[in-house]
Amino acid sequence: MVEDSHSFAARMVKNAIEFGKGLGDEGQVLRRVSRTGTVNRKALITLLKDRCWLEYYEGIFLPAKLIHLVHDSDLHVEIAKQISDEARHYQLYLKRLEELGEGFDVRKHEPPAGWREAFEYLYRSEDPLVIAAGLNVTIEGAIVGRYDPGSYVEPDPGTAKIVEQIRRDEPSHVQIGVKILERYATTERKRRRVESVMERIIGLTSNATRQLRSEMEVSPFK
Repeated sequence: MVEDSHSFAARMVKNAIEFGKGLGDEGQVLRRVSRTGTVNRKALITLLKDRCWLEYYEGIFLPAKLIHLVHDSDLHVEIAKQISDEARHYQLYLKRLEELGEGFDVRKHEPPAGWREAFEYLYRSEDPLVIAAGLNVTIEGAIVGRYDPGSYVEPDPGTAKIVEQIRRDEPSHVQIGVKILERYATTERKRRRVESVMERIIGLTSNATRQLRSEMEVSPFK
């Protein structure tokens, strides 16, 4: 039996969420490297800078390009809201850094190599399916699966509140990806491309996450 577009999109999202669950949240790392009642400041700053970069580049630049590649007015409205959400997320993380007395210029930050490669790969594409599959389905779907606000409460309640707000926004971003897959992934060849993109982004996300957590683990307690 041939799989319809709705079922295909739902299966891709399920795969992304399961991947995210397996990956887990950096809040668990932060809690492990912190002392009771005192957060490991350098590990927290390492994490916040990484999240700032992700929200700024992947969160704002990618949907800003995607909005030009789709021709559906309802998607234009939804993607515009996604861009607004991601800009707000970036500001929340940036404000937390400022509260910690840490200046930050996102344009000078060097993220884990996997994040940079994923962004450049998706941003170069002129295919809405590639960006939607990589960002809205895979990256955002993984966030739905892995972000755990509760894991931040003990080491840093301020970050816990940010993660909770972000976690509430992500399902709507995933649904944009679902709609694009349903409307654009209409042939077997296009669906194979979606699966290939997701496989690549999952690999890069895994690599970037390992690098980030390694940097957090070795952050001296200060």
